[in-house]
Amino acid sequence: MGIDDDVARTYRDAVDTLGLVLMSPVATEAEKTTARTEIAALEHAWDKEVQKDFSQRTEQLNTLVNRLTAITDSIVTDPLQPVRDKINGVIEDAKSSLRDAA
Repeated sequence: MGIDDDVARTYRDAVDTLGLVLMSPVATEAEKTTARTEIAALEHAWDKEVQKDFSQRTEQLNTLVNRLTAITDSIVTDPLQPVRDKINGVIEDAKSSLRDAA
């Protein structure tokens, strides 16, 4: 999953092109206003896409964490305790990262 590279490139190219209008000494104020409006609309759409991507990735990570937790909770033999402790540490790190990212 993740935001497609071509989509990201197109977004950057569009914003860069509109930015050239803003810097142009021959662009009218109406053209510059239109460019600002379009840049704002593109940024809003991009922010929504990034948030959607983040939410999907967070959901996937939560699913993996829950699966790992279920597996480690079912391990009850003493020889595997060190392994279980390490896995639980990884799970806690992942949860901490999710909290920080949110």
